[in-house]
Amino acid sequence: MKAWIVIADVLAALFFVIMLHTTYLEIDNYKSQYYEQRLMRSAEYACECAFYYASSSSDHEVLYLNSADRIMATTDILENFDDIMALCYDMSIDDYSRAIIEDSIGTACLVTNEGFYLTDLDETAENEYNLVWTPKIPYSADVNETDNNPANDNIISGVTYSVALESEKWRKVVVNGENYTYELGERYSQLPAGTMDRQKADRIISTKLTNMIAASVDRNTKIRNSADYSIYVPTTKTQGGINSMKYPTLLVVLKNAEYAKWDGIGATLAGFQIITGSKAISYMKDGRLMYSYEGQGAKDHYKVIRMYDTAEKAALDGAYPDAEYLFRPIKGATAD
Repeated sequence: MKAWIVIADVLAALFFVIMLHTTYLEIDNYKSQYYEQRLMRSAEYACECAFYYASSSSDHEVLYLNSADRIMATTDILENFDDIMALCYDMSIDDYSRAIIEDSIGTACLVTNEGFYLTDLDETAENEYNLVWTPKIPYSADVNETDNNPANDNIISGVTYSVALESEKWRKVVVNGENYTYELGERYSQLPAGTMDRQKADRIISTKLTNMIAASVDRNTKIRNSADYSIYVPTTKTQGGINSMKYPTLLVVLKNAEYAKWDGIGATLAGFQIITGSKAISYMKDGRLMYSYEGQGAKDHYKVIRMYDTAEKAALDGAYPDAEYLFRPIKGATAD
């Protein structure tokens, strides 16, 4: 009988140790998740503040729908990002804290309408490295065009197009030896049929951003002689590359940050976008196709036929502006 009691005590002690170990692992996991979420929320607040300063040089009379007209500047972006991150982690706002925080930035990318800026590491006279912004990089890609010359298989090579984020503006450069020609336009319809459309332009932008951000992270990592890490992009932001980028945006890739007590594998991408906008909606009213913005009240009285990213697209689809609702305040906007 005593032997069974001893065995039961040993088993109970063993189960107790297993439960303690499991509880410890769970606590450690929750702490890791907390540190990661805290880092992400802090980065989002810092991005929002930094992005405000990036767009503060713009004309404040620019309409909400004309975000492409904003002037985006890289001045003070990093300093403001560093200061907000320091406040979130109870660090003093000084050069030492900024250096620690910037060391955790794999790269930052300011996305504007006709190009983007990336951070690069610049060596100082003291053999240290500071983050600096590159010149604006266009959304460009080489495109093979066709012609009627069988000698070159009806293909014109050496053609480069650059596109815009929000508009159909395009630029075309054709290189022929030491000579080149340069063209620009406002609409894709000015180009030969099938050369460019919104889907192709979005693909060029997505590919360019994804490749350049990955290359920037890799280059900065090698300069710092730190361990390699890969980019982790949340599925809420992309399903294959950095796609569906429609408005000016600030993206910051953070690697493992010692000040945040987060030792996760990889890097995390946080961003703040210029706009969370209302979509235009079309509906039948008195036998006529009309449009207004979602959140202006028409949706409560009429069946929505279609939604559009902009009022211009609704008008191009044949809808007429509904003055009864268009001048009302917009409530409950759909986030892009």
